[in-house]
Amino acid sequence: MKATVLRALASLRENSSASLRLCAILLAAGAQADEPLAWKWAPGDEARYHVVQTLAVRIDAGPAGKVENQSRQEMTVRWTVESVEGGVARMSQTTERIVLKNEGVAGQDFVYDSADEGPPTGMAALVAPMYLAMVDHPYQFTMKPTGEVTDVVFADELTTALVNLPGGIA
Repeated sequence: MKATVLRALASLRENSSASLRLCAILLAAGAQADEPLAWKWAPGDEARYHVVQTLAVRIDAGPAGKVENQSRQEMTVRWTVESVEGGVARMSQTTERIVLKNEGVAGQDFVYDSADEGPPTGMAALVAPMYLAMVDHPYQFTMKPTGEVTDVVFADELTTALVNLPGGIA
């Protein structure tokens, strides 16, 4: 196996499709592992993630023309393991920062950054209560070794902020 991986790495210089072969080899090696992949947490473990989500909406509105909206949301989050029992971890997620950039129609462009000192203005002020509640109130969840997340518990302040969004969940 090791020699096969080394040959695949060496061939990266020679052929651009070698990276595809390497991925296939590594995936096959993972599929042949003695035990399935699993999260193995211990109390006090932490993991930080930077999550980027992009969304582009293009609508042909007939005689009114085309409508386009693009948004990019970046979140930095931290998972903290509170306890582990039988491989199942009870964890909290803290949202450290959220940045949302929206490019919309009819002057709906805005940027929201939870790290900004001043109060949000314009359209950013509409999403600010929800994002502030996310940053100010970590939530708890349970994660099985398979990665399945269950038993999510949001702070009351976050639930209230979601309900109070224009068009929010009721």
